[in-house]
Parts: sequence; structure tokens; C-alpha cells
Amino acid sequence: MLAAVSSREISEWRAFEKDHGPVWLRPDWTAALIACTLGNIHRDHKRQPKPYKIEEFLIGGVPEVEQTPEQMEMIFARTVQIGGR
Repeated sequence: MLAAVSSREISEWRAFEKDHGPVWLRPDWTAALIACTLGNIHRDHKRQPKPYKIEEFLIGGVPEVEQTPEQMEMIFARTVQIGGR
């Protein structure tokens, strides 16, 4: 296995585990990786031009942003439109 993994990749994993702890102790990370991959495969590139990041799928990964009532109304309207296809 080590022959197939570059020194750079090992260094990146070490840096990740230093910040986030060992991956095998974070089952939510594995689920987030799968969800992120599927989300990027099936995303609408016009509505979501930037790929999703794994942090968006981790528990507590992205801080919540305060929304105005107007933003909430717009999101609700779009959700209703998507559901009514």
C-alpha cells in the first residue's frame, strides 16, 4: 500500500489528522466524504458552480449564518418550486 501512496499524500493526511484527529475515530467524516462526493457528482453546475467541501457535510463543520427574513422567504420559495416539479 505504501508504494501506491505518495509522500505528499501521507503528509496531507498527517496534517489533516493533526487538525481533526484520526479519521478512524470520526465516523461522521466517512459519511461526510461519501455525501460530499455524491453531492459534487450530482450538483447543478449552474446553481452551484463551486464544488461542495467536506466541511459542509461534517457535524458542526460550517458555522451557521444569520439570515434576514427576506433571505428566508427566498429560500422557502425556491424550495417549494423545486418540490413542485
